[in-house]
Amino acid sequence: METTNGPACGLCGEPMPPGEEMFKHHGYSGPCPKPAIVQPSLACEPDRIEVGLCEKGAPILDIIRQFPHCDALVLHAPGECEYCDRHPDWQQLRQMWGINFTGKTQPTKAPCPAERRRSVEKIHRWGGNRPSPKA
Repeated sequence: METTNGPACGLCGEPMPPGEEMFKHHGYSGPCPKPAIVQPSLACEPDRIEVGLCEKGAPILDIIRQFPHCDALVLHAPGECEYCDRHPDWQQLRQMWGINFTGKTQPTKAPCPAERRRSVEKIHRWGGNRPSPKA
């Protein structure tokens, strides 16, 4: 996304701060200064990267940008959980930043933030944190 002032955040539309022009979203130096822009589009499909771009009548969980699990730090890899797959933007950010998804332990990536506090076995004991495969 571009503005007359240069690269802009793909979430809020505000210009990116100096040194962060190569990123698509705010986050390195702090959160977005404004709420995310919601614009209507043709559909709200799980493979879309844009944030909050849904047509009227789309399922409510595809419109409300809420965390997919009870623990906001839990995020499963693409294809593992229907709720996490509704947030491809967050999945893309984890991949871009080199952070493991919940339940993954690639040694070249940083650990999942949820797993810094407790094991994946303890995380998944609570039903609201377990991956929910597509039916």
